[in-house]
Amino acid sequence: PDSDIALLIAGKNQEFRTKILQNVSKNRSDTIMEEEQLQKPVLRSESERITAIFMTRMRKAFEDGKYIIKGRTDDIYI
Repeated sequence: PDSDIALLIAGKNQEFRTKILQNVSKNRSDTIMEEEQLQKPVLRSESERITAIFMTRMRKAFEDGKYIIKGRTDDIYI
């Protein structure tokens, strides 16, 4: 949900925030940023928990071949 994404980007650098928000629609991006403002202040532990879940899911998707990171794999096999 958008509230989890708001926690994910809370306290992160602008490059990370931009990368996440560019991968959703403009309306959803606005909703996420609004949700982030409503949730402030955010506990660091809660943001770190959501970040760990996100990174675990992204790593699994990468390992399962569902997600390709540009520059991470030179050869792509099908």
